[in-house]
Amino acid sequence: MISKFALFGVPAVYYALNTNQAQCEGQMPPPPSQSQSPPKKSTPASEAEELQRILEENPYAATDPEEMERILQSKNKNKLKKPAQFSKLMIPIKIMTQCEALDGLRFDVSGGLSERFQLGGSWNFSNTKPSNFSINTMLHSKMDQFSNDGMNFINCKKDVVGKMEFVSNFHITSDLTFKAEGFFPNANVETSHISYEVMKEFADWHLSGKFGGGSYSVSMMQSVTPQLSGGFEAMWHPQLRDFIFNYGAKYSVGNHTILGQYIPIAKKDAI
Repeated sequence: MISKFALFGVPAVYYALNTNQAQCEGQMPPPPSQSQSPPKKSTPASEAEELQRILEENPYAATDPEEMERILQSKNKNKLKKPAQFSKLMIPIKIMTQCEALDGLRFDVSGGLSERFQLGGSWNFSNTKPSNFSINTMLHSKMDQFSNDGMNFINCKKDVVGKMEFVSNFHITSDLTFKAEGFFPNANVETSHISYEVMKEFADWHLSGKFGGGSYSVSMMQSVTPQLSGGFEAMWHPQLRDFIFNYGAKYSVGNHTILGQYIPIAKKDAI
């Protein structure tokens, strides 16, 4: 990132040196033409300056792409934001209300072996269960902060017991994404769960189709206002031979967010 900012700064330094030299020789550069209107589209240099200013205000935003997108979108209050995906709508609530039970000691270590590959390990020393070790790997594409293509990645986690899970994300185009998730509780492939999803994004809404776990689903989320977004999910269960409709909404005002979802098939948390 520093190298990109340095490249953008070279033309500015060159222009400043030429201007000072012209002033010393008694010659001033000609003023810009008044008839020419400034360009409406932001240049990479202006985007770099805006990004640098945001990072100075919130240095932790660079580690969270969703936080970075939220900050950039907040600059224009009247612009409709991209809605959250229906299947991931309640993830912020689950992160805050659910935690992993730990009855011993846990030690994590991770690092980047290259610009695109990361490797990590986790050791769990329990007082009641046998000790466990899991390895985490992540392979992703090079990311350009000025590109809208998104990041392609595959993340895999496996422990010595035999449990393995993976998540992959691939952008076919800038607004068409393919995702695959898998969970293998043991060496028996018949007990595994694999799902595939294709999502098409538009300016303020998206449409997603998902297959996995013996069910088919189609979901849609729409931004109604800059603060309100909502949508539904239609699931077809071959065993039940019936459609099940789920609904969800998100409302944000200031620093507060209200999330709601209704899934009638869920016995414990239908609402």
